Amino acid sequence: GYVSEAAMFARGQLRPPAPVWVDGATWNNAALTASPVGYRPSQQTILLAPVYSPGLPLIMAGFQLAAGPGAVFYVVPVLGVIAIWATWLLGKELGGVWTGAIAATLMTTSPAFLMMLVQPVSDVPGTAFWTLSLVAACRGQGMAVAGAATAAILVRPNIVPLAAVPLLLLLLAHGGFRVRTAFAFAATVLPAPAAIAFLNWYF
Repeated sequence: GYVSEAAMFARGQLRPPAPVWVDGATWNNAALTASPVGYRPSQQTILLAPVYSPGLPLIMAGFQLAAGPGAVFYVVPVLGVIAIWATWLLGKELGGVWTGAIAATLMTTSPAFLMMLVQPVSDVPGTAFWTLSLVAACRGQGMAVAGAATAAILVRPNIVPLAAVPLLLLLLAHGGFRVRTAFAFAATVLPAPAAIAFLNWYF
């Protein structure tokens, strides 16, 4: 689903057509039965709409345009390396170098992480972006926090409430609640769910 959506974005074809036999099918919901994993019929049943969030497919589409169709399968491993590195940075911020080293080692040897590291799905990318957001928040780097959180929301919008955690850490790093910091964070992050809502409406 993610890979085919990436190819769709790379081609600029945002709603692929349903198979030609759908129009002549004699059973109910023929377009639904013709929809592959990750797609549903749009209101125009001759078109299919992707249901996976666009963040990861857009990154994959960039890789595909840069290095060919096979490059989409490098996205998750690359982001997995970033997730391990970000885990080390976060541990170092919270407890020192050894804490970071132990955290990164545990991440690297986690069976669940290793299993998802070779799947073209959004679990590892979401982890990478949220961890980067936490690292930047601990360092008080406002725009980096918002940028990483925005990427994380585009990858996994169903956990958008998590954005409150890096925002809280960022405010604590700045010595308490600041309207300007909170507003800048919200102004950067909120376009992500708005963009997803618009795409869902379009699809």
